[in-house]
Amino acid sequence: MSGLSGKYIGQISALIFFALIFMIRANAQNTIVKTVFFKASETEVENSFHNNGKSLDSLTNCLRAIGNDKNARITGILVISAASPEGRALINDDLSRKRGEWIADFINKTLPGTDSLTTIISIGDDWTGTARKVVNSNINDREDVLYILKNIPVNVVRNNQVVDTRKRRLMNLEGGNTWKEMTGTLFGDLRKAAVVISYEGQAPEEYDTVKKITGLTEIKDTLTLETIKPLKENPELISREAYGRNRKTIFALKTNLLYDAITAVNFEIEIPMGDRFSLGIEDIFPWWSWGPNKNKYSFQLWTMGLEPRWWMIKNGQRDRLTGTFAGIYGMGGKYDFQFNDDGCDQGELWSAGLTYGVAFKLSRLFNIEFSISAGYLKSKYRHYTPSDDYTHLYRDKYNDGRISYFGPTKAKIALVLPITGKSQRKR
Repeated sequence: MSGLSGKYIGQISALIFFALIFMIRANAQNTIVKTVFFKASETEVENSFHNNGKSLDSLTNCLRAIGNDKNARITGILVISAASPEGRALINDDLSRKRGEWIADFINKTLPGTDSLTTIISIGDDWTGTARKVVNSNINDREDVLYILKNIPVNVVRNNQVVDTRKRRLMNLEGGNTWKEMTGTLFGDLRKAAVVISYEGQAPEEYDTVKKITGLTEIKDTLTLETIKPLKENPELISREAYGRNRKTIFALKTNLLYDAITAVNFEIEIPMGDRFSLGIEDIFPWWSWGPNKNKYSFQLWTMGLEPRWWMIKNGQRDRLTGTFAGIYGMGGKYDFQFNDDGCDQGELWSAGLTYGVAFKLSRLFNIEFSISAGYLKSKYRHYTPSDDYTHLYRDKYNDGRISYFGPTKAKIALVLPITGKSQRKR
């Protein structure tokens, strides 16, 4: 039961408690179980959906047969309703409750007077049913999904604040593709309500096909509220080593938004080297000139640099290239800056120093990175003067020089696109 939320444990405990009451009171009584299914976002049963018509007819016949039998008596009715996990939890709680109320109302209309014998347990998001579906499926990232279902609470709370959710972790797997596959293939049977009718006496022979249950384990199985037994029997499916191993960031594409804001086109690729190290290759290449004869204004810069990084903290629940990092950078390039007749300089530069920053997920597809660098920069420049019509540039050979600088050299707010791929899973 470890890893399940307190709310969910309470729901299972409540079910077991009521089922035990039914079993004690029944003392070898018969139990009838019927299940109906709902369409997404619906709170009323549609007869043509999932053979609901046959299930409701059978339930109606059973209720009337018991009601008309002088030697039979209903001792209790338990309605357990649930919703599939997609959508907001509050909305799903409301859907689950209304589904249970619809079934209870149907039962009371079929056999008036049963409302006082009916108990409704609304589960809300059926996470255990989800886990059992995943165990028996072949969906992508199956082991990662099982790890999250087993180890991540429904709500991750710190300092009385919800900082993460189980659903968000699942929705982030493989850029959301795994969640889409789960929604399309696994969730349809989770939108349901189960009815457990406990009664004294014998059911008529014509209803001998009605499922009779006399054991608590069978009741739990039928209601899909059993704890995740296959996970306990296969601990390798939920180990921390398995989690996150089959989808990894193999490289990331970046652009510095600060440079982009001043039209300094730039591009960077970062390649993980294990879980704790990476290598970034950066290229900045604005090459603009405009005005009369394309010589009045110039913003031309080309630099290339390398930056090895060390990621300070790494765990199985966090993606590569996220967290806090430190790096050592080196870069070199050339430039030509001109604004009218001022600041007309060409030259070469190189720089080296240290970088510190942090990166984290921004959305399903993108990360964002903040960093600052400081170090030593040296440049050799040559001044020039343009002609009156800007058709020629005249170098001033008496105005050459060198600049040396130590201090902050780079700032970065980078938009990051991680590219993931399959990797061999270790066992």
